[in-house]
Amino acid sequence: MTDWLDWAYTEIRDRVDDVWPQWTPMIALPLLVLALLIVAAQLENRIVPLIGRLIVAPAVAAVSILAGLAVLALQVLLIAPWRAARRRPPAALYALGDLTVAAMMRIRPLRHVVTFPFRVLPVLLILLGVVLWRWNGTYCERMSHLEAPCRSPYSVMYKGATEWWQTVQARDRQSTNARG
Repeated sequence: MTDWLDWAYTEIRDRVDDVWPQWTPMIALPLLVLALLIVAAQLENRIVPLIGRLIVAPAVAAVSILAGLAVLALQVLLIAPWRAARRRPPAALYALGDLTVAAMMRIRPLRHVVTFPFRVLPVLLILLGVVLWRWNGTYCERMSHLEAPCRSPYSVMYKGATEWWQTVQARDRQSTNARG
């Protein structure tokens, strides 16, 4: 499952290395996360509503219609003995049919509200975090075929950021010592 993440990380790392080799250790992993966040946002904004319109809304409509038909069929079965005796059924049985039809008429306009009562992005972000954590943790196992010693993407980013910060602090100390 994580092969596509390996591919994406390698592509991003190689592209950054072509442009800014000194920044590659620090920004390759954050760029991968940013790209995945953009994909998650696009999924929420484009794919999920499409699924709602094409699959969930018709399914909710079909279930409401089938449930209504089942209740109306029950009403017909309950009224049958009175009709066979040529007597008038109780008003409560007619009320059951009226309530069923009224409920079906009210559910139809609400089926789009019922489809997605919550935002999908938080769920996608949690799944993305879990996938990235798992991918980072098993990165060296998957790269064991390589000759060079392996370090996970997070450890490479952390080491690159630490070295950059130490360089900034050393320059700051040198400029402070030169002034004073």
